[in-house]
Amino acid sequence: MNDERVQAAVADLGSRWDVSQEEIQIAYHRSVTWSDGSAGCPKPGEVYTQALMPGELLILSVDGEQANYHSANGGNFAYCDSPTPPSKIEPVNPDI
Repeated sequence: MNDERVQAAVADLGSRWDVSQEEIQIAYHRSVTWSDGSAGCPKPGEVYTQALMPGELLILSVDGEQANYHSANGGNFAYCDSPTPPSKIEPVNPDI
């Protein structure tokens, strides 16, 4: 886990769920295309750019429970408690 953004997401989940970082597994990490500027994590009442947006989907797991972290345009991952699926998922890239 060399990506500092992924490490930051793991640290965030550890704090959020009060678990050690060693207990957290990366269940899924892919490049995706989000359907709008919400990056798959819309908040009620917010307005978002209505354009396709490249990003990443990171799903972390602790004892079978999963947490979604989304990023857009290479930015940092943000925790998403009400995720929507991406419009496109890229093939596996060994570099991410």
